[in-house]
Amino acid sequence: RKTMERELREAADRLEKSQQIGKIGSWVWEFGTDREWWSDEVYRMYGLEVGEIVPGGFDFLDYVHPDDRERTRIGLEQAIRSHAPFAAEYRICRPDGSEIVLFEQSEVEYDAGGTPLRLRGTAQDITDRKQAELAVRDAKERLEEAQHLGQMGSWTWDPEEDVEWWSDEHYRIFGLDPGSVTLDGFGFLRYVHPGDRDRVEKIERHAADTHTPFSVEYRIVRPDGTERTVFEQGEWIEDDVSGKPQWRGILQDITERKRIEQELARLNAELEQRVEERTAELRAAQEELVKRERLAILGQLTATVSHELRNPLGAIRTSLFVIEAKTANRDDGLSNAIGRINRSIVRCDNIIDELLDFTRMRDLQIEPMDVDRWLKSVIEEHPLPPGVSLRTDFNTGDLRVPADPDRLRRAVINIYENACHALETNGQNAGSANLLTVSTRPVDGHVEIVFEDTGPGIAKETLARIFEPLYSTKNFGVGLGLPVVQQIMRQHGGAVEAHSSEGKGARFLLRLPLAHDAAQIAVPATPTLKMH
Repeated sequence: RKTMERELREAADRLEKSQQIGKIGSWVWEFGTDREWWSDEVYRMYGLEVGEIVPGGFDFLDYVHPDDRERTRIGLEQAIRSHAPFAAEYRICRPDGSEIVLFEQSEVEYDAGGTPLRLRGTAQDITDRKQAELAVRDAKERLEEAQHLGQMGSWTWDPEEDVEWWSDEHYRIFGLDPGSVTLDGFGFLRYVHPGDRDRVEKIERHAADTHTPFSVEYRIVRPDGTERTVFEQGEWIEDDVSGKPQWRGILQDITERKRIEQELARLNAELEQRVEERTAELRAAQEELVKRERLAILGQLTATVSHELRNPLGAIRTSLFVIEAKTANRDDGLSNAIGRINRSIVRCDNIIDELLDFTRMRDLQIEPMDVDRWLKSVIEEHPLPPGVSLRTDFNTGDLRVPADPDRLRRAVINIYENACHALETNGQNAGSANLLTVSTRPVDGHVEIVFEDTGPGIAKETLARIFEPLYSTKNFGVGLGLPVVQQIMRQHGGAVEAHSSEGKGARFLLRLPLAHDAAQIAVPATPTLKMH
């Protein structure tokens, strides 16, 4: 008996220690006396001294949290009536104000006749487990919220089972309901844009074969037909918490970022273009200002020079006429000298005329003009130098252009004489064909007059400056012939273009509008220079 008593005490001690370590208590409710027995651990769970109370069957409800009390009572009553096991979780409010969570299980014992005698059960303190579950659930919710805000999903692929897991946000990025489909490792390719599919598959299959990290950007097509741009990264994990190596990665919706990048690129390009345009405008304005200052000075100088030179030139011309008359019948070589003096006087007069013409731009006297007929008469007035051929190709018919015949005549003569001079100079080169072609044609609301010669052409560095006032490569003149042409064409609302390359002739184009528009004429037209 003593041995059995000792063994029983030892078994009771072991049971109590086990219950204490596992935070599990036991209890028995005797229906006949409506009294309940609690193990020591149950008392400790309720924050009571062992034996402090002798509870009845439903007295424990006094310690159950008010929000859980009614649910627990109804569940226990239904279990007793239906002779079914009972299991429930509920919170306990201890006398010191602390709370714990209990998990209770019980079942009814019956006598041989089926009458319920007692209810036996266990109660386990699962507070730590519930807190851990809550922490995990909170972390999961925070992760899902962060993924949703960042439009970033995560995925896991186990190559051994060939099943891929997606987070809820991953499904939403693809336009799918979370958990609606289960895919293998490369099943996602069905949603990849056809234009990106081969590239993406090649990158990811190479990574899968070599176990190397990868990153790739591509477009996806959702089931509703909309397109999104995503960025994906993946890495092979050897020491995964699951105990098996597997692929893990993230996928981010970067559609909005790409749109913003493209918009920024567009705005940046527009800004750069505006800066370039503004810089060009400022440069043009500065050049125009400098030009005006130079022209103002040139105008003042021209007025003085023309006055101071014309009087001496007039006296020289008169004196030379007298000398020429008195030596008309003599053959002593004076006629050649007199001819040179006359040519020099004419050249000086021409220079003065050019200066005055450039600095004293008069208003146009516009009238309708038959371009072909007028151009033919102008050319016929100026004979060709020896060795130079002329070909004409007039194609405007009876088309009439509003223009100032006198001002336009000056522009045409300047181009014509420059071409003749180039061909005359070129004639010194053996085997050269000296041909000047003058043509007209209507083009898009304009009439074009084109002069093409087979002369020596214009060097690139010279072509860039030929419309600068006072710039000249000739050993005579003041470099105002082409600037005057440009000025006249601008007055008419037209333009002048120069095309040439050294050794391949030159081509000058005068463009005149078919309609006389004062507003258009007020806008300066920049000459076009091309090498070809």
